[in-house]
Amino acid sequence: DKGAVILKMLMGLCEPQRGQVLINGQSLYEMSFQEFNHFRLNMGYGFSWGGLLSNKTLRDNLLFPFLYHFEEYEKAEAKVDQMINDLGIRMWAGKRPSESPGTYRKLTCLMRLMLTEPQVFLLDEPLAGVSPTATEYCSEWFKNFRAHRKDTIFLLNSENAKLIGFENFQVHVFKEDPLSKPAGASA
Repeated sequence: DKGAVILKMLMGLCEPQRGQVLINGQSLYEMSFQEFNHFRLNMGYGFSWGGLLSNKTLRDNLLFPFLYHFEEYEKAEAKVDQMINDLGIRMWAGKRPSESPGTYRKLTCLMRLMLTEPQVFLLDEPLAGVSPTATEYCSEWFKNFRAHRKDTIFLLNSENAKLIGFENFQVHVFKEDPLSKPAGASA
């Protein structure tokens, strides 16, 4: 899937065969770890079905980013527990990914991204395999987040972009360079 590959390139997970990925005019693949880390901490990549640590519970996977990068751990625990309750996954929170149904693993990946509130969201099929109730919750969360954080950038690879309020914007990638335009506008 070309959309997923583009998102992975933007996150630095794979290199393009041709061309460059530039961040503020600097090649992503020429940056040192320290240079890229500043940007990486403000980016969140939502894998389509992965990214969970297999030896940790779903709750531990949600808390993992907070061990290294973000706010006080106690505040993070309260935030994580609130979202677990809001989404009704308490019964699975203490299970490892291999012990949990796919919909809850997928939802945990998405929840972890939502909890860290990055400036740039890179989403690969964010709602595929998620229950209708969880889809509704996540859709409202994204809409509210976008309304309050106008500086946030969302790039997504999704057949269901309209579910999270992206029905009026499309990104088109051409051979030479990307072109973004409002839906319905001519190229």
